[in-house]
Amino acid sequence: EIPWDILSSIPSNDQKLYFLTSIINYGLNLIMPERSIKVHPNDRPWVNSNLKSLINRRQKAFASDNVTLFKMLRNKVNRERKRCRKSYYQSKVHNLRNTNPRDWWREVKQLCGTSKLNNKSVKDRLHQDLWQETDINLSNKINNVL
Repeated sequence: EIPWDILSSIPSNDQKLYFLTSIINYGLNLIMPERSIKVHPNDRPWVNSNLKSLINRRQKAFASDNVTLFKMLRNKVNRERKRCRKSYYQSKVHNLRNTNPRDWWREVKQLCGTSKLNNKSVKDRLHQDLWQETDINLSNKINNVL
């Protein structure tokens, strides 16, 4: 619950803005904490941190000549890669149903690999679990924290 009476008692507009901004940032940090990740230019858009860690474990097993562990991790990497790719494309196609034709063609070209990715959508930067959320549900989650 936001104490709105405090906001009305603050005399300066700059202080009101600072107070409101700090409340919004606090809420956003609760539901979407900042994390630093390494993004390589050659990474596919469906690659996530879990897949990368599995790949690293697989490579370490390969380097240490642990054949059984390598084969097990190889299979896990392949399954996880297919799952990530499928969920990425499903979320993209699901979002295409509600877009205008211009955005639809832009997304289709990106999915086919004929155009470079743009950073137009904030939703693309969210955690994979939030990709399926509609704009309204995502906005409501942010509002509920605030």
